[in-house]
Amino acid sequence: MIDSARLVADLKKQLKLLEADLRQRSDDPETPWAEGLKLEYERAFARERTARTWSEWSAGELSQAAVAWIVSSTFIRFCEDNDLLAGASIDGSPSPAPWLAGPGERLDRAVEHQTAYFRANPTQTARDWLVQPFRALAALPAGRGLLDPDHSPVWSITISAQAAESLLDFWRATDADGALVHDFTDPALGTRFLGDIYQDLSDYAQK
Repeated sequence: MIDSARLVADLKKQLKLLEADLRQRSDDPETPWAEGLKLEYERAFARERTARTWSEWSAGELSQAAVAWIVSSTFIRFCEDNDLLAGASIDGSPSPAPWLAGPGERLDRAVEHQTAYFRANPTQTARDWLVQPFRALAALPAGRGLLDPDHSPVWSITISAQAAESLLDFWRATDADGALVHDFTDPALGTRFLGDIYQDLSDYAQK
């Protein structure tokens, strides 16, 4: 059962963490996308498409990227809890859904799948695991609009491996009874809450 008010409140906290992570990465010369983001700003400024300073402009871009990571992972969780990714695949190969979590035994299965992935790919990180369901969803008509590789910033502005691990922990958090804190099971498959979350988080980021 989705508790929208609690979900939004908790996601706003996650948004702050991801924004801070992306700001730090944007100032790190070792971050692959940082230089490209600065070049994008310089071109926009030179063509008078923005009058904002780099700090102001980048803050907006990074906030929107953080929102994209959160909304995308929220949609994955909704799909997992309602068994909507059972037939998903990556590059034609069967995919190990669930990836992030799920009610009942699905949470343990998600952890087991991640462990098996790291065993087969020892140099990969939590971020690499997190984008696996993103790729599977982007290959489906229902997820293409949200995770289109040509438009979604999750592919061009990446969070750190540590931030990805923290986000996975957030989605796997359980209460005193061992039930997921955020359970998206919904027989009616209502997705309106996703639009509300995006709007609430975007407004929060703008402020």
